[in-house]
Amino acid sequence: MAELSPRANSELLLVGSLPAESTEAAFRAGAELFGDLVFALPDGETGPRAAWVGYERERLVRPNPDVDTVKTTDSPTGIPRHAYETPVFKIRAGVSELHWDTWPRIDDAIESYGQFRALREQGLIPENLRCEIGLPFPASALNGFKADFGADYPVAERAFEDLVARELERLTGEIPPGELASSGTSVTKYSTSKALWPGPPATHGSASPGPSPA
Repeated sequence: MAELSPRANSELLLVGSLPAESTEAAFRAGAELFGDLVFALPDGETGPRAAWVGYERERLVRPNPDVDTVKTTDSPTGIPRHAYETPVFKIRAGVSELHWDTWPRIDDAIESYGQFRALREQGLIPENLRCEIGLPFPASALNGFKADFGADYPVAERAFEDLVARELERLTGEIPPGELASSGTSVTKYSTSKALWPGPPATHGSASPGPSPA
Protein backbone atom coordinates (compact mmCIF):
# COMPACT_ATOMS: atom_id res chain seq x y z
CA MET A 1 0.00 0.00 0.00
CA ALA A 2 1.23 3.52 -0.82
CA GLU A 3 2.57 5.67 2.00
CA LEU A 4 -0.02 8.10 3.37
CA SER A 5 0.82 11.73 4.00
CA PRO A 6 1.06 12.69 7.71
CA ARG A 7 -0.26 16.18 6.89
CA ALA A 8 -3.14 17.72 4.97
CA ASN A 9 -1.03 18.84 2.03
CA SER A 10 -3.28 18.40 -1.00
CA GLU A 11 -4.34 21.00 -3.53
CA LEU A 12 -8.03 20.49 -2.77
CA LEU A 13 -9.93 20.04 0.49
CA LEU A 14 -13.31 18.32 0.57
CA VAL A 15 -14.93 19.34 3.85
CA GLY A 16 -17.36 16.43 4.31
CA SER A 17 -20.82 16.78 2.79
CA LEU A 18 -21.25 15.84 -0.87
CA PRO A 19 -24.41 15.88 -3.03
CA ALA A 20 -24.56 12.11 -3.29
CA GLU A 21 -27.32 9.56 -2.70
CA SER A 22 -25.20 7.17 -0.68
CA THR A 23 -21.82 6.67 0.94
CA GLU A 24 -20.66 4.45 -1.90
CA ALA A 25 -21.78 6.99 -4.48
CA ALA A 26 -19.89 9.74 -2.61
CA PHE A 27 -16.68 7.71 -2.52
CA ARG A 28 -16.98 6.72 -6.18
CA ALA A 29 -17.63 10.28 -7.35
CA GLY A 30 -14.97 11.74 -5.09
CA ALA A 31 -12.35 9.30 -6.32
CA GLU A 32 -13.25 9.77 -9.98
CA LEU A 33 -13.40 13.57 -9.91
CA PHE A 34 -10.89 14.53 -7.23
CA GLY A 35 -8.77 11.47 -6.50
CA ASP A 36 -5.58 13.09 -7.76
CA LEU A 37 -6.20 16.39 -5.93
CA VAL A 38 -7.10 15.38 -2.36
CA PHE A 39 -5.38 13.61 0.52
CA ALA A 40 -8.63 12.15 1.87
CA LEU A 41 -12.09 11.26 0.60
CA PRO A 42 -15.15 12.07 2.75
CA ASP A 43 -18.06 9.67 2.96
CA GLY A 44 -20.41 12.46 1.86
CA GLU A 45 -22.44 12.62 5.11
CA THR A 46 -25.43 11.21 3.26
CA GLY A 47 -28.83 10.07 4.56
CA PRO A 48 -29.79 11.40 8.02
CA ARG A 49 -26.33 12.97 8.39
CA ALA A 50 -27.12 15.35 5.54
CA ALA A 51 -28.69 17.58 8.19
CA TRP A 52 -25.21 17.83 9.80
CA VAL A 53 -25.69 18.39 13.55
CA GLY A 54 -29.40 17.80 13.14
CA TYR A 55 -28.22 14.19 13.29
CA GLU A 56 -26.88 14.72 16.82
CA ARG A 57 -30.04 16.53 17.90
CA GLU A 58 -32.30 13.70 16.72
CA ARG A 59 -30.12 10.62 17.25
CA LEU A 60 -28.14 11.63 20.34
CA VAL A 61 -29.66 14.51 22.32
CA ARG A 62 -33.41 14.06 21.95
CA PRO A 63 -33.45 10.30 22.85
CA ASN A 64 -31.57 10.92 26.12
CA PRO A 65 -34.08 10.30 28.95
CA ASP A 66 -32.61 13.18 30.96
CA VAL A 67 -33.28 15.74 28.22
CA ASP A 68 -36.64 17.49 27.67
CA THR A 69 -37.77 19.07 24.42
CA VAL A 70 -39.01 22.58 25.16
CA LYS A 71 -39.77 23.61 21.58
CA THR A 72 -39.79 21.81 18.25
CA THR A 73 -38.57 23.34 15.02
CA ASP A 74 -40.69 25.85 13.11
CA SER A 75 -39.41 24.53 9.80
CA PRO A 76 -42.27 23.18 7.64
CA THR A 77 -40.11 20.20 6.63
CA GLY A 78 -39.16 19.31 10.21
CA ILE A 79 -35.51 19.95 9.36
CA PRO A 80 -34.15 23.34 10.54
CA ARG A 81 -33.09 25.59 7.67
CA HIS A 82 -30.84 27.71 9.90
CA ALA A 83 -29.68 28.04 13.51
CA TYR A 84 -32.75 29.94 14.62
CA GLU A 85 -35.09 27.07 13.73
CA THR A 86 -33.34 24.43 15.79
CA PRO A 87 -35.35 22.63 18.48
CA VAL A 88 -34.86 23.85 22.02
CA PHE A 89 -33.75 21.39 24.71
CA LYS A 90 -33.24 21.56 28.45
CA ILE A 91 -31.85 19.13 30.98
CA ARG A 92 -34.56 17.52 33.06
CA ALA A 93 -35.11 19.08 36.49
CA GLY A 94 -33.01 17.49 39.22
CA VAL A 95 -30.42 16.06 36.79
CA SER A 96 -26.86 17.26 37.42
CA GLU A 97 -24.97 15.04 34.95
CA LEU A 98 -25.74 13.61 31.51
CA HIS A 99 -24.39 10.43 29.97
CA TRP A 100 -24.41 8.88 26.53
CA ASP A 101 -23.35 5.28 26.03
CA THR A 102 -22.45 5.45 22.35
CA TRP A 103 -22.27 7.95 19.49
CA PRO A 104 -24.30 6.83 16.44
CA ARG A 105 -22.02 8.84 14.15
CA ILE A 106 -19.12 6.53 15.03
CA ASP A 107 -21.14 3.50 13.95
CA ASP A 108 -21.68 5.26 10.62
CA ALA A 109 -17.97 6.06 10.34
CA ILE A 110 -16.98 2.44 10.86
CA GLU A 111 -19.52 1.33 8.26
CA SER A 112 -18.26 3.99 5.82
CA TYR A 113 -14.69 2.80 6.22
CA GLY A 114 -15.79 -0.72 5.26
CA GLN A 115 -17.11 0.65 1.97
CA PHE A 116 -14.02 2.80 1.50
CA ARG A 117 -11.74 -0.21 1.95
CA ALA A 118 -13.81 -2.37 -0.40
CA LEU A 119 -13.66 0.25 -3.16
CA ARG A 120 -9.93 0.73 -2.60
CA GLU A 121 -9.35 -3.00 -2.91
CA GLN A 122 -11.21 -2.88 -6.23
CA GLY A 123 -8.83 -0.18 -7.41
CA LEU A 124 -11.53 2.50 -7.53
CA ILE A 125 -9.95 4.61 -4.75
CA PRO A 126 -6.21 5.47 -4.92
CA GLU A 127 -4.16 3.69 -2.27
CA ASN A 128 -2.60 6.91 -0.97
CA LEU A 129 -5.92 8.44 0.17
CA ARG A 130 -7.32 8.45 3.69
CA CYS A 131 -10.93 7.87 4.67
CA GLU A 132 -12.42 11.14 5.92
CA ILE A 133 -15.23 11.37 8.46
CA GLY A 134 -17.06 14.40 9.80
CA LEU A 135 -17.24 14.92 13.56
CA PRO A 136 -18.94 18.03 15.02
CA PHE A 137 -17.50 20.08 17.85
CA PRO A 138 -19.61 20.40 21.04
CA ALA A 139 -20.77 23.94 20.32
CA SER A 140 -22.43 22.70 17.13
CA ALA A 141 -23.64 19.28 18.28
CA LEU A 142 -25.23 20.73 21.42
CA ASN A 143 -26.65 23.94 19.96
CA GLY A 144 -30.19 22.99 20.96
CA PHE A 145 -29.58 23.59 24.68
CA LYS A 146 -30.97 27.12 24.52
CA ALA A 147 -33.68 27.06 27.20
CA ASP A 148 -31.12 27.67 29.96
CA PHE A 149 -27.81 27.77 28.15
CA GLY A 150 -25.76 28.94 31.14
CA ALA A 151 -26.85 26.04 33.31
CA ASP A 152 -27.35 23.26 30.78
CA TYR A 153 -24.61 23.67 28.19
CA PRO A 154 -21.66 23.06 30.57
CA VAL A 155 -23.31 19.84 31.78
CA ALA A 156 -24.02 18.65 28.25
CA GLU A 157 -20.55 19.62 27.08
CA ARG A 158 -18.88 17.52 29.82
CA ALA A 159 -20.97 14.53 28.85
CA PHE A 160 -20.25 15.02 25.16
CA GLU A 161 -16.51 15.32 25.70
CA ASP A 162 -16.56 12.13 27.75
CA LEU A 163 -18.51 10.43 24.96
CA VAL A 164 -16.10 11.63 22.28
CA ALA A 165 -13.05 10.43 24.20
CA ARG A 166 -14.53 6.96 24.60
CA GLU A 167 -15.87 6.71 21.08
CA LEU A 168 -12.66 7.86 19.41
CA GLU A 169 -10.95 4.96 21.12
CA ARG A 170 -13.59 2.65 19.65
CA LEU A 171 -13.18 4.26 16.22
CA THR A 172 -9.41 3.90 16.14
CA GLY A 173 -9.74 0.36 17.46
CA GLU A 174 -11.85 -0.53 14.42
CA ILE A 175 -10.03 1.55 11.78
CA PRO A 176 -6.24 1.86 11.44
CA PRO A 177 -5.52 5.42 12.67
CA GLY A 178 -3.07 5.99 9.84
CA GLU A 179 -5.92 5.64 7.34
CA LEU A 180 -8.20 8.20 8.95
CA ALA A 181 -8.81 11.92 8.58
CA SER A 182 -11.56 13.89 10.28
CA SER A 183 -13.26 17.19 9.60
CA GLY A 184 -15.45 19.27 11.88
CA THR A 185 -17.39 22.51 11.94
CA SER A 186 -17.17 24.71 15.01
CA VAL A 187 -19.42 27.40 16.43
CA THR A 188 -17.88 29.96 14.09
CA LYS A 189 -19.42 30.67 10.71
CA TYR A 190 -16.78 28.54 9.04
CA SER A 191 -13.86 26.86 10.69
CA THR A 192 -12.79 23.40 9.66
CA SER A 193 -10.12 21.36 11.34
CA LYS A 194 -8.51 18.44 9.57
CA ALA A 195 -7.14 15.87 11.97
CA LEU A 196 -4.95 12.95 11.00
CA TRP A 197 -4.02 9.99 13.17
CA PRO A 198 -1.25 9.75 14.28
CA GLY A 199 0.38 13.19 14.39
CA PRO A 200 -0.69 16.78 15.05
CA PRO A 201 -3.87 18.16 13.49
CA ALA A 202 -3.73 20.02 10.22
CA THR A 203 -6.09 22.94 9.82
CA HIS A 204 -7.76 24.70 6.97
CA GLY A 205 -10.26 27.54 6.84
CA SER A 206 -10.81 30.91 8.46
CA ALA A 207 -12.89 31.69 11.50
CA SER A 208 -15.25 34.60 11.94
CA PRO A 209 -17.75 35.01 14.79
CA GLY A 210 -21.26 33.94 14.00
CA PRO A 211 -24.13 31.69 15.04
CA SER A 212 -23.64 27.98 15.31
CA PRO A 213 -24.48 26.12 12.09
CA ALA A 214 -27.87 24.44 11.95
